[in-house]
Amino acid sequence: KGWEGYNPDKMSSFNLYPNEVASDYAFLPFGAGKRKCIGDQFALLEASVTLSMIMNKFDFTLVGTPEDVGMKTGATIHTMNGLNMMVTPRSETNPIP
Repeated sequence: KGWEGYNPDKMSSFNLYPNEVASDYAFLPFGAGKRKCIGDQFALLEASVTLSMIMNKFDFTLVGTPEDVGMKTGATIHTMNGLNMMVTPRSETNPIP
């Protein structure tokens, strides 16, 4: 038995958008329930380590103001105008400010 597809009968009357229950968890990045990814915790740990290594080697400065970024919400929170950053390598003599 595979994915049963989108089931509009599982939608509540007050919710206008598909959710993880009505779509058999297709909207979740690693799935859930019976179809949950077995490597999800490893992938999140690997992403955290990679991000920390990048943050250790570069400095990030916001271009513009926080108000320029904006925010929109949905299933997750997103920036409206992107998150423009200036990236500069850290010096070898002073790697961590």
